[in-house]
Amino acid sequence: MDARSFRLALNAHGIDREVGDAIIDYVDDQKSDLVTNQKLELEMSKLRGELKTEMSELRGEIKTDMANIRTEFAEHKAHVSKVVLGSSGVLGVALATLMVILRFYPAAG
Repeated sequence: MDARSFRLALNAHGIDREVGDAIIDYVDDQKSDLVTNQKLELEMSKLRGELKTEMSELRGEIKTDMANIRTEFAEHKAHVSKVVLGSSGVLGVALATLMVILRFYPAAG
């Protein structure tokens, strides 16, 4: 039903023209809100899709970064172990040498 037919129907029932105009204006406002809401829903759906894509990409980057960090940590741990073992070996050799030297060093006295 168009606005003209609606006004005629309201007039036929004895409803004032100003009331009919107010109803028509209200309905028009609701229609524009509906269009706006539909546009908003579409925009939100689009943004939701973009956000999901970005989150997926970030998740992939984080997994890659974590794998790299784990690899670097394993390499660092291996290096530190080598340094510690090497240092303890050097200390062991130095102590053994010192013990041999002290054993053959003439006692003072």
